[in-house]
Amino acid sequence: MADVGFPGQHTTTTTVTSSTTVQTNIRFDPLYIRTIPGILKVVQVACSLLGFICIQFSALNNAGKGSYFSWISMVAFWFTGILLGFYLFHIVEKFYKIPWLKIEFVFCSLWTLLYCIAAILAVTVRDNPHSAAAVSTYFP
Repeated sequence: MADVGFPGQHTTTTTVTSSTTVQTNIRFDPLYIRTIPGILKVVQVACSLLGFICIQFSALNNAGKGSYFSWISMVAFWFTGILLGFYLFHIVEKFYKIPWLKIEFVFCSLWTLLYCIAAILAVTVRDNPHSAAAVSTYFP
């Protein structure tokens, strides 16, 4: 027999509250370099600089393929270096409304493709510095 006071249908409402606090002061945090993302950014900066230096030691560094590789490596060096600085000084937390991870993902995806093209072009030069630069792009 059905209970008279209990309806056949009822609605349950669940309310979830959460509080996320973001510390927005700018501070230097050297421990970031010891984390996996910090180590990867340092390796990316080092490999981009190494590739650029290798191309600059070539006699054919001003040719089209060398200039393209130099441009790709320097843009990657500066973008990743500035981003590393932003993470070291917690500037990404100061401007927490900017989608930093999405920006970094799009940049790294695009630059992976451009670096592969640059490495393929550098290998076709058949010059030792170009070959060394092409190899340096595959480490990160």
